Amino acid sequence: MKASKLLFCVFVLLICACNNTEHDKTGSKKKDEGAVENTKSDHIKIDSNKNSATQKKLLKTNSLSDDDIQNWFPKTILKLNQESTQKGTLKGIDANGASAFYAGSNNQKLTISITDCAGKGGAKIYKRYARYKKPKEDHEDDTSITHHFNNDGKSGKLVFVKPLNQYAIEFLYKDRLAITIGAQNIKKEYVYQALDVFPFDELIKQ
Repeated sequence: MKASKLLFCVFVLLICACNNTEHDKTGSKKKDEGAVENTKSDHIKIDSNKNSATQKKLLKTNSLSDDDIQNWFPKTILKLNQESTQKGTLKGIDANGASAFYAGSNNQKLTISITDCAGKGGAKIYKRYARYKKPKEDHEDDTSITHHFNNDGKSGKLVFVKPLNQYAIEFLYKDRLAITIGAQNIKKEYVYQALDVFPFDELIKQ
C-alpha cells in the first residue's frame, strides 16, 4: 500500500513538473515567469509587479502549522475514505504543509497536498504558483489534456493523462494555499467537484 501511494504521488509531481516548462514558438524551452530559482536561499526577492504586495503580506503572516493542516483533512470526500495523512509537503521546501490519501471502490484514489504560502518558505512557493493567475491556452494531444482555470479564488491547471486515466491538479487558492491534487479512476466531473467540496476557507480562518 505504501509503495502504491508513493508511486501515485511521484506521478502527480512529475506531471505538474513537466508542465512547469513552456515552449516558445520556435519550440525551445523557457522558464515560467515567477518560477522559483533558488528555494534554499534565506533571501527572498520580492517581485516588482502586482504580486509584490501579496508576497510582502505573506512574509509577515504567521503560517499554519503542519499539525493544523494535517488535522483539517476531512475523513471522507466524494464517498472516498481517508486512509492516512502525512505531515510536511511534497515540495522539498522550508514551508508548512501536509498531505492526505483517500481511496474508494473500483481502485479509486485521490491524494491532496497543501502548502501554506505564509512565512518565509511559503512566500517562495507563492511566487511559483502565482503564475497561474495569468491566462494561458489549453492544450490537448493524443496522450494528455491540459486545462487552465481561474475562478472562485482558484488559479491553476488540470492535466489528464488519457492512457492512465489519471488527473493532476495544481492551483493557488485565494493567494494563500498552494494545493496539488491527484486522482485516479475517478470521473472528470467528480475531480472538479473535489475543488469545491474541500472546505479550504475553514483552514485559512484558523
